[in-house]
Amino acid sequence: MLRIGICDDDPHMLNYLSALCTKILPEAVVTEYRGGMEFLSSTGSFEIILMDVRMEGLDGLNVIKQLQNRISKKTPNSPAVIFITAYDEYVFEALDLFPFHYLLKPLDEEKFEMILKRAAERYEKKEKEDQKADDLLQKAAEFRKQGDTS
Repeated sequence: MLRIGICDDDPHMLNYLSALCTKILPEAVVTEYRGGMEFLSSTGSFEIILMDVRMEGLDGLNVIKQLQNRISKKTPNSPAVIFITAYDEYVFEALDLFPFHYLLKPLDEEKFEMILKRAAERYEKKEKEDQKADDLLQKAAEFRKQGDTS
């Protein structure tokens, strides 16, 4: 199941992005956060994160830095981060965090849909690859077990 986390301190933008995600990917579970601290204090994990850059309190760049430090200790899989902001001056700092994309407000809905679908496809491809790897490991274990009994 595809999970999308949206973090933006503007309630109108948060509702807009949430509705857009639900329209584009109706099977996805969308969770909203009104700030960086709220996002970091949640226990949710996501395949796609939509992150505002400039927010009250903890900004989106620092949220993603902290999240990446936390994730890298647990798993090699990291979410597709899409920064969505009205400020282009943060693009180079954001690129240092290896985001999936950096979009400027006002949002071009066609471009957003294309980027969101591409991020979802990346997740689906990775999930299929993981399933194939699990199947191979299970077959190898069964093969070893058969060799042990002969």
